[in-house]
Amino acid sequence: MDAWTIDRPTILAVSGGRTSMHMLWRYLDRLGGRLPEHTVPVFCNTGREHPKTLDFVQRCSTEWSCRIVWLEYRDAELPADRWQEVSHNSASRDGEPFAAVIRRKQMLPNQVTRFCTTELKVHCTHRWARAAWPYGGQRYVKAIGFRSDEPHRVARAKHRCGQGKDPWDLAWPLFDDGLDKPAILQWWATQSFDLGIPARHGNCDLCFLKSQWKLCQNIEEDPAMADWWIGQQEAVGSYFRN
Repeated sequence: MDAWTIDRPTILAVSGGRTSMHMLWRYLDRLGGRLPEHTVPVFCNTGREHPKTLDFVQRCSTEWSCRIVWLEYRDAELPADRWQEVSHNSASRDGEPFAAVIRRKQMLPNQVTRFCTTELKVHCTHRWARAAWPYGGQRYVKAIGFRSDEPHRVARAKHRCGQGKDPWDLAWPLFDDGLDKPAILQWWATQSFDLGIPARHGNCDLCFLKSQWKLCQNIEEDPAMADWWIGQQEAVGSYFRN
């Protein structure tokens, strides 16, 4: 299907980075500046995003007159209740949702068992959709900002789609249009505002999937950034990465 033609209920998964927010802008641009009623952008806050990421998401929402649903994981006895809607003002900024997932699991996520992404973003979004989105009870489309220079991510997503385990279909419109990182950065360079942080700060500030040099540079800039991650390791008695 043409991922830019929204003729089914669609969730636009925005992570708060330049790529996913550019995807949102392209949808708005192609649809005359307004999304259909059955389409909604969703941002899941882990609590470990750079503060400027939260400001960036809010700025895009304001500048483009587009409502973005902000979600966070909330610890609850029933899995269906493990979500809550927040806002730019009420969003966690010290890893509270992430820490709650770790406490419930009694273990740390790692490069093999990435339950942080699953619980904090994938499941959180779907639980909200089932409970609060009028179209969440049917099969819907989830658009993800994979670029053309990320074929490995698309391949993994296609493999999961082929297993038929999820109640949604995936779309990656930037990849289909051949848009890569330089093209997206060039576009942002022409805009009146930008994220304002290096790409290595994207998503969780010290994510265990980042390369060692990125982690070291981030910690050198702000040593206190490591405190939360060290605290989680000490509480569980293990490491995010060996």
